[in-house]
Amino acid sequence: MPRSTIISLCEEQVKGDTLVPLENSAEYRIDPGAPGTQDGKSFQQETRLSFTPSVQRDQGAKFICRVGHVTLEIPLERRTGELHVAEPPQAPVLREISRPQVLAPGERVTLSCHISRFYPKELRVTWYRRGRGESEFRCLDKPDTHEIVTPDPTAAPDRKSYFVMSQLHFTPVLPEDDGAEYRCSVEHETLQEPEGKSTGPLELRGTSERGRAAPR
Repeated sequence: MPRSTIISLCEEQVKGDTLVPLENSAEYRIDPGAPGTQDGKSFQQETRLSFTPSVQRDQGAKFICRVGHVTLEIPLERRTGELHVAEPPQAPVLREISRPQVLAPGERVTLSCHISRFYPKELRVTWYRRGRGESEFRCLDKPDTHEIVTPDPTAAPDRKSYFVMSQLHFTPVLPEDDGAEYRCSVEHETLQEPEGKSTGPLELRGTSERGRAAPR
């Protein structure tokens, strides 16, 4: 078998599925190797690509080794899977819970808990409720009255961290929900104990006026 072989390396980047031919550079080092034979009848060759992965450049990329030879009509290709570049763990950052300025009995309410800048991706979000006069928060596990939606975390634009928005949907009723307080709690491997944000006691529209009205 002829020993003349052409080996090329490419990187398939995530954005736009662009193929970028690789050459020796400050970022990538290519050792083409040399053909060798053991039985005198055929040759073998090992080509190596060395580099230090970068989150911005290489996260999610695939690498392709393309081999050309006089016996091949089209080059042979071998591809890697998507490259996962690990970042140092980062603790999540929680914003204050967003909610409507006015809450009214019988009108559906959405509380939003925005969590960002965390790594790795795995995160657990739990919602709690404390009624007026109660001393402790209780985990919300009643899907018939409270709906919790927490999507899969999304990679941040810099691909160094993740963010997610967990939402709690419910319809407040009197008197149970007047003065109730809700808490969004987050668990992550960077935290020794859960961190959370609370709404403070929620006042339903109209209840303060009734409370101040003097009996006749």
